[in-house]
Amino acid sequence: MILRVEDLFFGYGRDDVLAHISFEVAAGDYVGIIGANGSGKSTLLKCLAGLLTGYRGQILFDGQPRIGYLPQQSPEHRSQFPISVEEVTAMGILALKPHPRIYAREDKKRVEQILKEFGLWTVRKRRIGELSGGQQQRVHLARALVTNPQILMLDEPTNGLDPSFREEMFSILARWNAEAKTTILLVSHELNEVAKYAKTLLILHRTLQYFGPANQAESALKEVRKNEIF
Repeated sequence: MILRVEDLFFGYGRDDVLAHISFEVAAGDYVGIIGANGSGKSTLLKCLAGLLTGYRGQILFDGQPRIGYLPQQSPEHRSQFPISVEEVTAMGILALKPHPRIYAREDKKRVEQILKEFGLWTVRKRRIGELSGGQQQRVHLARALVTNPQILMLDEPTNGLDPSFREEMFSILARWNAEAKTTILLVSHELNEVAKYAKTLLILHRTLQYFGPANQAESALKEVRKNEIF
């Protein structure tokens, strides 16, 4: 197991957003995290990524794996910063370096490699705010993957994207999971895409409704829909 969660609770004020959450993720798994709005999906991911503290229970990793994280971005908040595609991608490497953060020759080669892989090399000098929403999200994904993380956590990565970019994003993630064996934890409301690509489904509504193989989740999905949970 690369990740184990034991009896996790998290609340804002007196209200528990998450309660009694326990599951284990195997290295190389692709976990789709689904649930209704307000079910705690983003909160769970932020706890796992170390962005929220003060939870009760345990979050245990096997060793100290590199973690890539792609936060949720609404269409109206796409990046408008005057920073180039190349610089955004390089931030993924620099963020892991101790001070002084020196951008070495091998770092430049790695950035070049991933920008070419993502079809972004020809726009590397353009400001990220000049790109379409789908291109911007591809840049942010390149930044998250430039360090070859063992675990990649993504919060609604296809939110606001048109169908062609959504399909492209899911295809890229599937390829990294299959070829690089990157463990993926993905929050999404795109149930059809998640069910198509994820190996494991985690259905959440403050408590764990289901955790298991995606191809065996049909009865669990029917139950939560019947109870208007999702």
